[in-house]
Parts: sequence; structure tokens; C-alpha cells
Amino acid sequence: RKTFLTPLKLWQLVFFGSVLTIVVVALTGWWYVFKAETPPTYDELLRLLMSRVPVTGALVWLALHASRESALAKRIEEDYGYKATIASCFMGFQKQMSEVNKDVLANSPLAKLLDNTLETIAAPPGRIYDKHELTVSPVSELSDVAKVVVESTGISNSVIK
Repeated sequence: RKTFLTPLKLWQLVFFGSVLTIVVVALTGWWYVFKAETPPTYDELLRLLMSRVPVTGALVWLALHASRESALAKRIEEDYGYKATIASCFMGFQKQMSEVNKDVLANSPLAKLLDNTLETIAAPPGRIYDKHELTVSPVSELSDVAKVVVESTGISNSVIK
């Protein structure tokens, strides 16, 4: 569990660094525009914007990637923490379980408890990834909204194609 705390902090720092750098890039553009002696022409503004788009685009991608990796590290850390708790409980009950009669019925509550504990410990870490999307981007949000609109208006797939 503790091995995932360092990557979690690292990816959070990368995320905040990316966002901060995007803000700095935007502020330098504003500084250029507002400190110019004469108002910049549209051509100059377009060149200023186009010179910043590749850097800002890369930083946005890095921020999204860092956000995803941070969420992934957090989920794994939580899952391993849960497993460590289950394992310590299992070890605590090991003495009592060794004293239990070996002729435990298959459908008794004790047999069910032992089976459930072993299943929980044996479950692979990361099983929680399958249920929830780690990264939500503006494109995926717009796609989800478009799907809802299409389904609610009754437009068929043949019309969209």
C-alpha cells in the first residue's frame, strides 16, 4: 500500500505543475498584449495564439494524463490498504481457526466466513477499475451528452450515419 503513496504525490505534483504552467503561458500572452505601446493587430494576436497552442495543448494532455495516473495510484493504494486490513484480520483469527474442529460442515456459517475471507484476499487489486472511468475529458463529456440527446429525441442511427 505504501509503495503507491509516492507515485500518487508525484502525479499530483505533475498535474498542478501543468495547470500552473498553463496559467503562466496565458499570463505572458496577456502581458504582451497589455504592455504593448500600440494595440496589436489581429495578425499579431493570431501569431501569439498559434505560438502558444502547441505548448498549451501538450500541457493539457500532460495534466489529463497526470490526473488519470494519480487516480489510478490512489485506487490501487486504497485497494491494497483494504487487503492489508483483511489480511491482518485473517492473521488475528488464525489461532482461533486452527482450534476449530476440522469437521466443519460445508454450509455452516464458519465455513462461509472462511471462504469469503479467502476470496477477498485472493481478489486481484485493480478490480475496481472496470466499473469507473478514470479520466473524464471534455470530449468524452460532449460525446455522452450527444448520446443522451440522440436517444431522447428518437433519432435513429441510420439518420446519424
